[in-house]
Amino acid sequence: MSGMLEKYYFSKGSNAIFHQNNLNFSATHAPWLNAELLKLIRKKRRLWKQAKSSGDPAKWVKYKRLSNSVKDHLNKAYWNYANE
Repeated sequence: MSGMLEKYYFSKGSNAIFHQNNLNFSATHAPWLNAELLKLIRKKRRLWKQAKSSGDPAKWVKYKRLSNSVKDHLNKAYWNYANE
């Protein structure tokens, strides 16, 4: 039964049920996130999945380095935006 409900969403505050294909989602990002940062975040997620599935210590090191780099880039972008 749970397989049937995975494609449906319940509306908050009402009894309406919406099918997944009828919903349009728009992602709104923080104003300091640009295309380059989003690309780095996606790359970090891919590396995390690879490291987790393989368990290879070298992949974990590569993920951790990229994760720290992404964090630094995000902090710089935020503070540049905040100080404008």
